[in-house]
Amino acid sequence: VGSEMCIRDRFPEKLGQSSGPSSLGPKDFDLWRDVMKILAVDDDPIILELLGQFVEIIGAHELTTAPSALHAIDMLGDPNLGPIDCFMLDIQMPSMDGIELAQHIRNSARHADTPILMLTAMSDKRYIDAAFAAGATDYVTKPFEIAELKSRIGLVEGMVKAVSYTHLT
Repeated sequence: VGSEMCIRDRFPEKLGQSSGPSSLGPKDFDLWRDVMKILAVDDDPIILELLGQFVEIIGAHELTTAPSALHAIDMLGDPNLGPIDCFMLDIQMPSMDGIELAQHIRNSARHADTPILMLTAMSDKRYIDAAFAAGATDYVTKPFEIAELKSRIGLVEGMVKAVSYTHLT
């Protein structure tokens, strides 16, 4: 279910051959931040811990976590947080679910185009459709496979770099 629609399907122009690091020379790599900053939001501390270990293993990324959507909104209001390059959101959370949070993120000028990866146990088509309607970029179901999540994060990273490069030229 998680691989029915992915970033390549939704944003092919942002991952094309003409953009990204493959079209740049070695001197151009300093245009990009070395670290992609990810904000993961999940009410399950075990999932947040697993994601922390995952990000540590794959390297080149910085993970910030929030235990709820409301906490994430508070964090996003903090000017000291810095830019977020990718959101990883659970759907089922108390008070505000991940779909509502995705809508909130999309309504924010600062993060209107930031990739949102839904990482959730909700595999029913209505949740998938609602997530994409709210602005999700991709959708991975729990329990997730490390290889699949690594691949999806790699696609997000390519998209972030392509958009960053576009903004610099």
